[in-house]
Amino acid sequence: MLVILAGLLASCNGVWTTEQCLGNGGTTSTFQNYTFEIESGPALDVAGNCHVVLIDCTIRAPMGIRAREDAVVTMRGGSLTATSGPAVSAAGRARVSFTGTQVSGEIQIADAARVDGLGTPR
Repeated sequence: MLVILAGLLASCNGVWTTEQCLGNGGTTSTFQNYTFEIESGPALDVAGNCHVVLIDCTIRAPMGIRAREDAVVTMRGGSLTATSGPAVSAAGRARVSFTGTQVSGEIQIADAARVDGLGTPR
């Protein structure tokens, strides 16, 4: 089940409001060649066993990715730039992994969460 709480405005592979995946698990959302330009809040808010895959995406937002409650976020290629908050805030056994992604911003980890692909696993 995919729940969009903040609304999604997507056209021409662009996203301008927070994209949320807060389902009951088993939900996978894939974005390829998207640009996320968010003015407030996180670009992605992922929880509830949801899995989000980002391939060659560009993210620019105050907070990049908020992952919690067993969420899984996989980002391959592209870039993630946090303009005022953390690039990643991971908690509650969430897993966030990067492969060949340029990441700019703080990484926050709590509650047995894990962030991989930025050099030393965190």
